[in-house]
Amino acid sequence: MFENLDVAANIATVLGFGLTVLGYVLAFLSFALWKRIIKPLCDRWKYRKAKASSEYILAVGLQKNIKNMKAKIKSQGESTLPKLKGLPIKPYPLPNHCTPADLKKIMAELEVLRDEMADLGRFNVHLFYAGPVVLASVIGGFFCNKDTVYIYQHKGSGDLGSYEYWGLIDIPRS
Repeated sequence: MFENLDVAANIATVLGFGLTVLGYVLAFLSFALWKRIIKPLCDRWKYRKAKASSEYILAVGLQKNIKNMKAKIKSQGESTLPKLKGLPIKPYPLPNHCTPADLKKIMAELEVLRDEMADLGRFNVHLFYAGPVVLASVIGGFFCNKDTVYIYQHKGSGDLGSYEYWGLIDIPRS
């Protein structure tokens, strides 16, 4: 009867030793994996994140107003909207007389622009819009399908007005 207990104790001792050795091996491997692979990847990601922002400004407006929009956005980046200071501005001029027939062409051109920005690693869009109201929701929704979109509304009249941050476009996805 005691012989069975001795055998069981020996098996438990061997299993315990085996698990201890296995634990040391796994700890060593995870340390080596961290030091050689994971940490350098994390450091590279932090460097890239600090080196290049993923944000850009998309200024969409009628052709006759696009130059004024760029100048106003730059000046507000210096004063009232400091978060935008130094971000690249991509202007997109709309035809001065937009018609429903222009929508397909506009969306195709904006898709090319969005793809160019994605290739550069820029996915956060600050959308400044001045034009026909119906196009604002179409353009914002189009970019929101793939990117994070922040909307800025022109407040005031003409050149005297300024842009104010209205919020993030948040389209529920099913």
